[in-house]
Amino acid sequence: WTYGGDVVNHITSVSGNAATSYEWRLVSLGILNLKTDGAIYAAWGTSSNDMFFVGDSGEILHFDGTNWMKFPKVTDKGLGAIWGTSDNDIWACGYDLTTHLSEVLHYDGTSWTKDALSTSGQAMRYASRDVWACDSAGQKFACISGFAVFRKTGISNWLLDTVNGLNVLADRSAHALMDITGNSPNDLIAAGGWGLVVHWNGGSWKRYDPFFDLTGSKSQEFSYPSLRGNAACVTGFKDNMSWILVGQRH
Repeated sequence: WTYGGDVVNHITSVSGNAATSYEWRLVSLGILNLKTDGAIYAAWGTSSNDMFFVGDSGEILHFDGTNWMKFPKVTDKGLGAIWGTSDNDIWACGYDLTTHLSEVLHYDGTSWTKDALSTSGQAMRYASRDVWACDSAGQKFACISGFAVFRKTGISNWLLDTVNGLNVLADRSAHALMDITGNSPNDLIAAGGWGLVVHWNGGSWKRYDPFFDLTGSKSQEFSYPSLRGNAACVTGFKDNMSWILVGQRH
């Protein structure tokens, strides 16, 4: 877990179907003599003894439950999101709103490399703000979100998905930047600027219009969607207030 650029360790005990939370521990990388080039923003792992972290200036760290390790840098661009399906199939990405620099990296269990989305310039054009991945019936699936969504299954090429233009303002002047998550390749939810919330069912996208400001005149934004089973949650701000949207599929 990460919060505010700090690394946080969450200890949980699981017995049967019940999970008990015991403590939160703030881990100082400085105390561990592990200097990083800026803040750490996102974490993902297969277990508490196999955690990966990404942050400013292309920083990527690994924690094995005892020791911290820094990966050799393959980029100087900031990374703000990471997700994987196993310890040899991990994606990391980042997008800078000021410079518009974007990066997409992949880890195969041995080394991190720049993905074709980066080298082709597609990540720069459509942004690469967030990533989500899963293993669906033995097929690796990954999606990258920004001003559009890129979807990839197995070793196939990335498919550009413009979400049917549902994240575009009425006057076509701008696209909402999106975060993304899912249950499966056919069950994704994205949230973003101006109160955007959209869902992908495997065949089409649906926008939840009561929340989206088509004029772009209101200061409101949703982000960090969460989807588990039939329950969805999105956080953000609207009308100068913090909002948490909770949805239930029937």
